[in-house]
Amino acid sequence: MLALAGPVAGSRVLDLFCGMGNFSIPLAIAGTRVTGVEWNRESIARAAINAGAAGATDTRFIAGDVFSVLRRFSRHQAPFDLVLLDPPRSGAAREAPLLADLGVKKILYVSCDPATLARDIVILAAKGYSLASITPVDMFPQTHHIESVVLLEKN
Repeated sequence: MLALAGPVAGSRVLDLFCGMGNFSIPLAIAGTRVTGVEWNRESIARAAINAGAAGATDTRFIAGDVFSVLRRFSRHQAPFDLVLLDPPRSGAAREAPLLADLGVKKILYVSCDPATLARDIVILAAKGYSLASITPVDMFPQTHHIESVVLLEKN
């Protein structure tokens, strides 16, 4: 999945709905400065522990509502090069317009629901992003569940 982002060393990454750091930590190991945001305080505590254990020192984790944190970042024009998000099944319709306000060059979107992913891509496309790549991932063989990893780039 990280290969979709292209060269990331030296970039600043915002990982939304970061959970316990499953994407944040590999990104940090690849040389990025990662800010992870997750509402679940236990997950954020575990993300910090996991980052320390992996030697991923250039990480910062914020426990809070993703929408609220994103709104704060967009008001202050926080400088991120890439946003990675792995929202719940309901998607990120509320957050998508704020993602565009950050003005990042690339958005990596991991989704477990094709319908909400399609809805959110339409929102981001209307804000100047185009679909560069989509990769289906069958994490649960012989079921109807499928994950998708989408790369969107700023026009």
